[in-house]
Amino acid sequence: MVLFDLYTVVVLGVYAWKKWIAPDTYLAGTVIGNEALGESTRKVSVALASRAETLQPGDSVFLRFEGSPAVSREWHPFSVTDDDQETLTFTISQHGDFTRGLGRVDMGTRVRLEGPFGRFESIVQGRDRDAPLVFLGMGAGVAPLLSLTAAHHMTRDIHLLWAVRKPEDAYYLDELEKYQAASGGRLRVTTSVGRFCRGDLADVLSVEEVEKGEFFIVGPNPAVLASRRLLRRIRVGVRRIHDERLTM
Repeated sequence: MVLFDLYTVVVLGVYAWKKWIAPDTYLAGTVIGNEALGESTRKVSVALASRAETLQPGDSVFLRFEGSPAVSREWHPFSVTDDDQETLTFTISQHGDFTRGLGRVDMGTRVRLEGPFGRFESIVQGRDRDAPLVFLGMGAGVAPLLSLTAAHHMTRDIHLLWAVRKPEDAYYLDELEKYQAASGGRLRVTTSVGRFCRGDLADVLSVEEVEKGEFFIVGPNPAVLASRRLLRRIRVGVRRIHDERLTM
């Protein structure tokens, strides 16, 4: 109980310091793009007032839209889609009350951003740098994987697997084709209408990817758990499977 009380005091102290004493470390920006990608996905672009120096590929940030009647002023987390530190792009699936209102957010709306948060880039840099990277994204869950692809397609062997509901939902294929052309054969892209099943993964993954690859999965919680089980069944080591579950 003493340890628990001490831990509580420390946490409350850090919270109070950050909220009332520490200097404001939030980023500020302005909405400069807000377009529909299919029926239930939006691409929102925010130009920052200052460069996000600590942002890394695969990171996410908390956003708060200020002065817009279309959405509440609550903080919500979203992954960054590319590796630009001056203009952040977010690919957002519209399935909740907050995200459904994003289509009515006007150009010029002020945004506050807290973060970045993430661990994918540290894993990419910290593990075997010769190992292939295998990215498995489901729907809008491909967003942080696209930023990792943008950052590393020239220097690492990457296989991006993207599961979509309909063929037209693969809205970044043109951009991925440019990355492929520039990668000198390092980047492969495989799309699937519907989730990848065990047979699909066995067919599209190379022996080297299964035996040595670092796997990164992003998508809804049930889909991520199912994908982890499939990878284990084809003998991908559990320590080489990393995920981000879209539960908020």
